[in-house]
Amino acid sequence: MEKPKKASIKLFFDNKYKDIIDVLIRQLKIHAETEQTNPAPIASNNKFTAYDDFHIEKGVTYDVSLWGKYDDEEGVQYNSANLQIKKSDRQ
Repeated sequence: MEKPKKASIKLFFDNKYKDIIDVLIRQLKIHAETEQTNPAPIASNNKFTAYDDFHIEKGVTYDVSLWGKYDDEEGVQYNSANLQIKKSDRQ
């Protein structure tokens, strides 16, 4: 049985949040220097279940966006992010 492939997608932060991102990046660098390890992911979800099949095609340009979100479900408040992947208008 073939091991599932892992995909990494590079995202670039919007300059609208530069002050916040600068602090985050500085903290990640401090962690890497003091702990000599890579910092943990900024966000993760190891219980993700897809509602539909999706396929990322090699050589196709995609628009990948990360949206921050504040949720309140049934009185439980939490911060999360949604990752959106769609084919780009710029091929």
